[in-house]
Amino acid sequence: MSESITHNQKLDKDCAKSIVEQLESLNIAPSEIARRCGVKQSRINGWKDGQKPSDEYLQKLRALLNLRLPNHKAETFQVSKCVRLALSKEDLDLFLVKQVKAFIGGLESLPFELREKFDSTVSLESLNEVIATQYHLYVCKEVDSDLHFSKKQEHLLSQMSPYVKPFSVLPSSYQNTMQAVLAQLKKAIQEAEEQIESKTHREKNQREFFKSTIEYSISSSLQRTLYNRNPDQNLEEIKDELLQQVDKALQDFNYTGTYFTHPLAELVSIMTRVAQFLDDSQFGPKYGMLRLENRDAYFSDSISKPDGFIEFDDIEFAIDSAKKLQGTFEKFIEEQQDRYSELFNFKEKELGLCSKLDSDKVFHQKACEALTSGKELEVLDPRLNDLSVIADSILKSGQLKIALDGNKHELELLNGLKDMLTAQTPEPVIHTVQIGGKLAFSTERESQGKTLIYSLDNNDLILLQEASIFDQKILTIQPKLAAEELLDHIDVNLKESVKQSLLEHGYMFSDVEVFG
Repeated sequence: MSESITHNQKLDKDCAKSIVEQLESLNIAPSEIARRCGVKQSRINGWKDGQKPSDEYLQKLRALLNLRLPNHKAETFQVSKCVRLALSKEDLDLFLVKQVKAFIGGLESLPFELREKFDSTVSLESLNEVIATQYHLYVCKEVDSDLHFSKKQEHLLSQMSPYVKPFSVLPSSYQNTMQAVLAQLKKAIQEAEEQIESKTHREKNQREFFKSTIEYSISSSLQRTLYNRNPDQNLEEIKDELLQQVDKALQDFNYTGTYFTHPLAELVSIMTRVAQFLDDSQFGPKYGMLRLENRDAYFSDSISKPDGFIEFDDIEFAIDSAKKLQGTFEKFIEEQQDRYSELFNFKEKELGLCSKLDSDKVFHQKACEALTSGKELEVLDPRLNDLSVIADSILKSGQLKIALDGNKHELELLNGLKDMLTAQTPEPVIHTVQIGGKLAFSTERESQGKTLIYSLDNNDLILLQEASIFDQKILTIQPKLAAEELLDHIDVNLKESVKQSLLEHGYMFSDVEVFG
């Protein structure tokens, strides 16, 4: 040990060469020094030749040397400087879920079905789905109310007009219904096209069957007359002539059953609804639509139909009309949605409601992270005696406006958060420290716990005190104090004895008279 001390006394901690030589004297190979410093061995040889390393590598060399050289004067303690609270994002999300459920439980007028939806939620995500739906319905209700009021005022100003368009922007009920009607129209068109395709396929099969039957009959007849034919007449000419007659017959062939039943009335009915949507707005003239007095507008005037049957040409005419109407209707829906969205967005800002709950928007996230990581509250912080006092510092707003069952409500969070914090049990953050100074004061009393004071080589003082944090006994540390600073952290009953001990160790105080 004396040899190590001798080397330590000669050590220049600002010189890489000196540190490397000291490490080699402790039987640490250059390759191991290079590995621990994260460099190649050639770098170590360069430092031994006098090259200067960067501050980063010099610090690594110092740290490696400190780990290798034992200090028998150092004592190790488990201390705590601060505490952490369970305030992670997951904890805060769960807090919001519990607060909303408790709030819902106190609303007796809430419908049972809606209450069941809230009760069945298990996460903030599923809860927000219910809140978002209620939010959307409420904003739509307010927008629709404004639309109805505006239309009422317009009607009063235009009482002499024979016809007033109901709305320039259709209410939400219309917006939702239009999508359903559009889907019905697409389905009806598809069914009509499938009927035509089926009819075409059946007709093709009939033609092929007819042709094969005729060809077989002709071929059989020709074979039977082979022995009785006129030698001057060419058999191929006879066959070609007969086939030409068959093709002509096929072209002129009119099948029975060209009439077939089809739900064309449903297609026309849906087209009529679409036309009325287009007409029930200021867009009517733009799209050239009028109120339909007769649904036969979708039938060709030149077509006469037997009772109970629908002509094939009627289907084609109706499908063509329906597809044109579908394109017009889709463009109309898009324009309506854009106009309604503008009103919706404006009403959103005006109402100031929460569309969903998010802990990032409700809480000051950085402040919560500091409490969670143990960077905010010191062990001796007086706020630990009443954690509810930090509620205001981490909560952005004490109340949130939400919509439920067509009504506005205010969700109060501050008191609930205070209750949550009061129920918290802070967890001390434990660190291992080594103190290489002389013990200047020590006492262990059951009433006040352990108190230790260490004096460092540079005369700084380290204070270790035992404290109770929510029934947990821990050791706290106050490092690098001057003598008078240390007295501010000492229990009043120990001040005199601590002061006397520090005076005996050569520490000075401003209220002590000095002679000489």
